[in-house]
This record gives sequence, C-alpha cells and structure tokens, in this order.
Amino acid sequence: MKAPELNYQHLIRLTDQVGLFEHARLAEPRRAEGYTTDDVARALIVTSREHSANRGLERISSVYLDFIEKAIRPDGRLHNRMDVSGAWVDEIGSGDCHGRALWALGATVRWSADSGLRHKARRLWDAVARVEGPFLRPHACFVLGACDLMATDPAAVKADHIRSAIAPLLRSVNGSGRWPEGRLTYANGRLPAALIAAGEALADETILRRGLSWLEWLVEVETAGDHFSFVPAGGWTAGEPRPGFDQQPIEAWAMADACWQAFQATGDPLWAGLLVQAGEWFLGRNDAGLELYDPETGAGYDGLEREGVNRNQGAESTISALATIQLWREVEETQAVSAATSSRSSTTAAPTARSAAP
Repeated sequence: MKAPELNYQHLIRLTDQVGLFEHARLAEPRRAEGYTTDDVARALIVTSREHSANRGLERISSVYLDFIEKAIRPDGRLHNRMDVSGAWVDEIGSGDCHGRALWALGATVRWSADSGLRHKARRLWDAVARVEGPFLRPHACFVLGACDLMATDPAAVKADHIRSAIAPLLRSVNGSGRWPEGRLTYANGRLPAALIAAGEALADETILRRGLSWLEWLVEVETAGDHFSFVPAGGWTAGEPRPGFDQQPIEAWAMADACWQAFQATGDPLWAGLLVQAGEWFLGRNDAGLELYDPETGAGYDGLEREGVNRNQGAESTISALATIQLWREVEETQAVSAATSSRSSTTAAPTARSAAP
C-alpha cells in the first residue's frame, strides 16, 4: 500500500491568527476551549518538515513559532493553556509541554525551509534549553530536539547535556531491563526514539542498541496478528486484557517516529516496513478495521473505541495522522532513490562484464 496524499486543509482550519485550537466537535473547532503550547509544538514539527510550496503552511508555521515565543516566561519556563481571548490560564505548563516545545524548536532549525523561522527557533532554543523533573517524556523530547539541532550544528548542544537528559530513561524500573516503566502509558515510542537518536548523534553503540531493544519489545507488545494494536489511553501492563480501547493516534505517530529513527540509524528495511504498518493503522489496519484519517480533508479522528471511531477531529489526532503519513512518504522517497541508484549501478556495471567476455 502506498502512502495517501498529505492534506493540510483541516490543520489550517483549526488554526487562526493566534494559535491552534485544541479540540473540535466533528470538524468544527471548539474555540471556547482555547489553545495549547502542546499542540502548537506538535504541529510545528509537522509543518517544518513539509517542503512543498504551500502558503497556508508558511502562515501557520509562523503563527506556531510566535505562539511558542509568547508562551516563554521570564524564568525560561512555558505556559501551556491560552483561552480564546489570548490570556494564559495557567502559571506554568507541564514538563511534557516544555519538552515538546524544545523538540519543535530543534525540528524547525533542522527542517524548515524558511531561514527566518530557523534563526528565530535557534534563538528561542537558547532561552528554554532545560529539562528537569522525574518524568521521562520531557527528557525524551529534549533529546529529540537536541539531536535535530546537532544535525545542523554539531557544536550546538554539548554531548554531556544529552547524556544527562537520557540518564533517567536508562534507569529501568520494571525489572526486565526491556522498558524503563512498570506500565505503558502514552506516546510510548518517544522513549526508544530518543535513545536511538542519541546513540546516533553521540556515536554510542551501547545507547543505540538499548533503544533498538526497547523498540523491538514495544513492537512485540503492540502487535496483534498483522497489525498494530496500541495500548489504550488508560495505559496497559502485563496481565490486563487486550485489545484495549480507546486507542489514540498519538501512539501510532510515536511508533512511526521511533521506526523512522531506527531506519535512519540502521538502514534495515524491517523498520521501514513497521513504519508503514503504523501508517496503515490510520487506514483501517487496526483492531476494528476502521479508518482514522480522512484524505479528503486531512483530518485525523480522535480515537479507536470499542463501539467504533470517535469522529471528533481535534488537533492532536490530526497532527498525529499527518506526521505519520509524512514519515511514511519520506521512507517511500528514500527507498525509491535507493532503488534508482541500485538500478543505475547495475546498468553501469553491465558493459564491463560483457567486455571481459572472451
């Protein structure tokens, strides 16, 4: 199966001149519930990686980066929630919010085609480049952003800062060493993705192997037959029934991104195939055989439930679908280039072989 076309219509619909509305009732933005830095950061990762000419995406990328800049407090921490009037309604956002903003800034520096956005994102990174607290996903997102930054400027982040950020991930608490938590919760693929990215950036085979081992285990746990069966929103641990519902699109994106990191690090087509499988989850290759992406509008649906699909089309779900399909298309392009290169090499080699014949 080939990746569907990317369609940013619904993402643009959810975005106004201030930010990205968090929720939708079906396709209609629920404006009264406001915006979050969480979703703006996720969206900026996607729009920064899209290089096709699209004035709508250029506009909303600028909106998203402006939103993150406004979210930064004088102490370098971030607000998360803004109401529709433009007022912040929290004192300090979560560590997850901070980590996602860092990942988005690093991704913008690495991937954006707009030099102005790249320079601004680099400046904002310096203002907020910190990670703290016991929770693992902020550390993972910091590492992903730092590795994106290092891809363009190897001196931009000190190796010790990345090693310090991944240290909490390496302290296994479930006894087996195959996973750092006693319970799978949400965006689980972010954890192996961060280790794989760090292993590559630091040229550290031990960290890379640990990340690949975690990802192999996660794939095993979240596979049922020929498809992914992601853990539900309430989490999962050994002994609890499967499949679990309500499965969230963020899990498919996290898995796809981890497989993309593994494919980039190893070149093993196994990881490309698993990334495609994560993309096909949105197209009906899942526990219910139902689609969670509308190619006509680019909307992602809010969850796979026991009774069917949650038809609301909020920001997180839409971004997750677009991000996964975007990675799927990147893998297709990489494989097409590789196949074309191999074909040219074979064609070039043929005359030499013939001329050597008696």
